Amino acid sequence: MASKEKNIRPTEFSRRISEYISESGYTVYKISQITGLGRTAIQHIMSGKFVPTRDFFDKLCAVFPITPAQKEELTDLYIKQKFGNKIYCERKQIRSIIENLPQYYINVQRPTVPHGTVELHCEKAVTGLLNVNQSVIGAISRELQKENPHILTTIPFGNKLMFDNVLQLIGLFSSDAVFEHYLRLFKYGDDDLNENLRVLEDVLKMSVNGGMIYQPYCYYAYKNTDDDNLSVFPYCLLTSEYVVFLTLDYRSAAISSDKRILDIARSHFEKLRLISSVMVETVDNKNMFDIFARSTGMYDKSLEYQPCLTRYLTWDIISARIKDIPERGYILKTVKDSFFAAERAGAAEEQPAVNVFTRSGLEQFAETGCMVNMPGQLLEPLSVSERIAILNSMKKDVGSYYKMIDKNKLNVPDFIQIIYLNNQSCIIACLMEDRKFCGIISERSLCGSFDDFIRSLYENGLTADDSEVLAAIDECIKRLSENK
Repeated sequence: MASKEKNIRPTEFSRRISEYISESGYTVYKISQITGLGRTAIQHIMSGKFVPTRDFFDKLCAVFPITPAQKEELTDLYIKQKFGNKIYCERKQIRSIIENLPQYYINVQRPTVPHGTVELHCEKAVTGLLNVNQSVIGAISRELQKENPHILTTIPFGNKLMFDNVLQLIGLFSSDAVFEHYLRLFKYGDDDLNENLRVLEDVLKMSVNGGMIYQPYCYYAYKNTDDDNLSVFPYCLLTSEYVVFLTLDYRSAAISSDKRILDIARSHFEKLRLISSVMVETVDNKNMFDIFARSTGMYDKSLEYQPCLTRYLTWDIISARIKDIPERGYILKTVKDSFFAAERAGAAEEQPAVNVFTRSGLEQFAETGCMVNMPGQLLEPLSVSERIAILNSMKKDVGSYYKMIDKNKLNVPDFIQIIYLNNQSCIIACLMEDRKFCGIISERSLCGSFDDFIRSLYENGLTADDSEVLAAIDECIKRLSENK
């Protein structure tokens, strides 16, 4: 037992706690009196023997004369100490994806990459990063000007300059172009999931810009395999005219238009397709509502700007508003089967679903009557009376179903929906008025990261107390009643 005591060393978190206790001017005994926390437990935190619960940590921090920035830094150290650096980094990566997704949209105002007829020198080697990227972009640009263009590549996102140029090209050409992208994910290493999440973030950057039909595929491999090291040209880009082979550092390439070599490259991609799975399946606007409706029975948890209020919509509210729109009958049937069938209603009551939303999103619904997750052409704004009824119904589900997040602590964009389903897939949607994106992620470890992130929001101190949620709802009801 004594040897274990000797192995315990102060951590960065425990050292910072000790510093703030010293700077507070209070003794450990006095802090224990003020907070009601155990003196021995506080001492164990200072020595690195004990990592506190979130409530304990928050009460302790309330005594310290620290700035919000210092509190945020201390919270980061706490999360690292509590859950480990690996989980901390994964959650930080998911947070980056959520907060930045709308910013991935690009607006191409003028071409800054080749988009006319590009001459490529075939059967030759090219050296230099800039020359290699110009050759790759030139091959893509020529293909995009053909009928039914189709591009296949295994070039990873490590070649950032090339993909920045590809993103610019996306807005210049027809949506008929197919861009098949084969990406290798790693497994079994401590940092592999976090690295795979960075790949996912880059995939989403490509996916949300719908100028082309972007089809990302993934396959698994062990890190540091000999395949890349033994191959002179491990990466490849194939069009109907050219094949471009790239070295590991992207600084040398070989270009060919020889039919035999093109056939070999096509065979390579056919084999690769057999061992790969779709990484993000993009849902077009026509099928978006259908996907949301049919996922209702598999709903597990979600993080959204606005609270999900579809459970309170009555059939009268829906049917009265869905008028004079294309495929009205089909839409009415889909809504009825998804939200109002008896077996669906029973499932919704049984499943332990959780919906995390922002206070700003709640206030937006109360003010406008618009529901972000219902297309405007399907559900026009609810009346004041309907809003008050829904908000009153919502109160009984606070705590069990609803959790509220402070947008100042986590920037959930106005148009975002992250929905984790119990079939271990995840829907990511960015429903801006002028541009909409909806993608389905089925890769389990990536989906599990979103599941973990939503579950961890309380541990990270990002959710409000139930009393605060109820007070926010009551405030919305009060404003509506005064203006009725």
